[in-house]
Amino acid sequence: MYIIDAGTSTLRDSVKSDDAGEMNVEELVEGKEYWLRIIAEYEDSTTFRVAEETSYVHETASSPVVIETYAEREANRLGIPTVRQNPELPNGCEITTLTAVLTYHGLKTTKTKMADDYLPRAPLKYQEGKRIGPDPHQAYAGDPRNTNEAWYAFAGPIVEASKKIIDDKGSRLITKNVSGSSREEILSYMDQNIPVIVWVTLDLSPPITSGGWYIDGTDEFHSSFINLHTVVLDGWKDGEVTVMDPLKGLVTHPEDKFFESYEALGSQAVLVKR
Repeated sequence: MYIIDAGTSTLRDSVKSDDAGEMNVEELVEGKEYWLRIIAEYEDSTTFRVAEETSYVHETASSPVVIETYAEREANRLGIPTVRQNPELPNGCEITTLTAVLTYHGLKTTKTKMADDYLPRAPLKYQEGKRIGPDPHQAYAGDPRNTNEAWYAFAGPIVEASKKIIDDKGSRLITKNVSGSSREEILSYMDQNIPVIVWVTLDLSPPITSGGWYIDGTDEFHSSFINLHTVVLDGWKDGEVTVMDPLKGLVTHPEDKFFESYEALGSQAVLVKR
């Protein structure tokens, strides 16, 4: 928010909101008029709007000033290349979607190289009658080339794989674990032409668990998802999202249903940006 002296039209101060959208400004002059102007944090946004520039006369004991803002999103497509996981990686949706995103940004690699050389992996094994495996937040469970004893990884290992190849290639790309982001935050990345890898279920139905394993080195049992999947957000239009699905190619889903599935799987997401 820019605070502008209404009498002189000079900038008095600028502040950034916190996560709750609140801003605190100090040392304003009692009884003086200011104009309050809100802008988007990222300069290339065309979707963020403020209802109007707000006139404000400062009073020390006044209540907080509420300024109306809203998002006016336009249809957008990023053009993520289609990269299919099969036949080489029947259980490699996560690393395949990362490969598609890296390719979109011009970093040359292949899904199999990413799976073999960069993806943190750990095998599942049996000890004293118990199946033991890794924490999927730390490593992929099994081998994505395997049809049977292969499971999945969450955001952490994908971020690690991405950072490793970016370092090896001397690229300036940035990878971030943005798990926990809201729907609006995820879509705002698309507004900036930043692709996001999102964990959902295969058909956007509720997550199903069956069996599982004990996390290596702990007594914690991980109930395994049998319909987990990852896709890359490629576009938005009129309440629908288009994704690059490594099993099906480009697919369109209702926005509400898509984000319900994202949240049901713990709001796991990764972005790569320039």
